[in-house]
Amino acid sequence: MVNEHRNPQTIHEVTHSQYTVHVLDAIFNRPIFRTSDLASQLLQESGIHNKTSLGLLRQLRQAEVLRELQPGSGRRPTTLCFPRLINLAEGRQVLVSVLWSVHRLQTCLWSAKHRLRSTNIKVIARADIRPR
Repeated sequence: MVNEHRNPQTIHEVTHSQYTVHVLDAIFNRPIFRTSDLASQLLQESGIHNKTSLGLLRQLRQAEVLRELQPGSGRRPTTLCFPRLINLAEGRQVLVSVLWSVHRLQTCLWSAKHRLRSTNIKVIARADIRPR
């Protein structure tokens, strides 16, 4: 079950940071964001260094306050979201169901691909499904 953090106090308990209010304001302004964009915004607006911002985002992701929509790869930054705010704005559990469906589909494709490999059948098409 996902931890639900409802106010800055509980987010502050996760991060133990003096910058909690600044990070929370930035996330509320853009609930779906790339980590590099948010880090740049926090540096410009609040003077929080990139290393500090990325560390705070990592802590919030590990505490399941933020969710990863698209993993970073190479120079591409990770895309994160604040599902509680998005679901409140939509008035329903939009993000959880979409992420769960995509995860299940990826799992099914992965297991089908491995079953085909074990039977020595050549895989012709490759399907990559990633949330946008």
